[in-house]
Amino acid sequence: MTKKVALPKYKDTVAPRFETANVILICTLGEGDEISTEVVECRGCEGFTRARVICDRKADVLICGGIRNFYRNLFHSEGVEVVSGVELPVKEALSEYLSGNLAIDEPLESETSVRIPHEDLLGWAKGLFESSGYRVRDVADSASFPVDLIAEITCPVCGRQINVAICCGAHLYRTDQEIKEFHHIDSADIQAKVFIYPRESRIERYCSACGIQLIDPSLDNFESDNKRRDRVPLLRGVIKGHESVSVRE
Repeated sequence: MTKKVALPKYKDTVAPRFETANVILICTLGEGDEISTEVVECRGCEGFTRARVICDRKADVLICGGIRNFYRNLFHSEGVEVVSGVELPVKEALSEYLSGNLAIDEPLESETSVRIPHEDLLGWAKGLFESSGYRVRDVADSASFPVDLIAEITCPVCGRQINVAICCGAHLYRTDQEIKEFHHIDSADIQAKVFIYPRESRIERYCSACGIQLIDPSLDNFESDNKRRDRVPLLRGVIKGHESVSVRE
């Protein structure tokens, strides 16, 4: 029986931090021996992209150094075992795991201990919109709370500018209150609103009721969005003032 082991790598050693590792090895093991190794390069300053790399490749185990509690529990929810706190050369870490000398982490139960890192959501959102052709700027005005970013793009149909307000969750402990605050932002310059946060039925209901699009960094995939010239990348539903645009279902 084969097993896939993911190892964030720095030079020849397990990377000290999962969220910032530039290289991830996906090692397929069988009968205690290494069958194959895939090398995946990662960019950015957050862990969502790295988590997707590992989950998309159906890894069974993650062996890493430091890892934030949120990502630890994210992997547990996806059925990926986590072995953290490892400070060894990659080959030695694999050997220790196969020998049964590395203990699997237990999921954390406390909600406060698994709070989502806001700066990771912010970095991921900025990278997603920029890679999809948007011009993105930070919102430093406290009066615009909880808007973090404004993404701008030219409408492919009418040629006018579309402005998207983006709120990256985890400002407030109560997500429902955060969504309500975001909903109350009223500006003629905003044509769409996007809330960046892991998907839950409760959060989906709040966003739907407020006309806000929810994007889940750990689940949603938009790789094919840019293939249709008559669509606005990333956006679903009706865009205010651009109702004729064929948007993503």
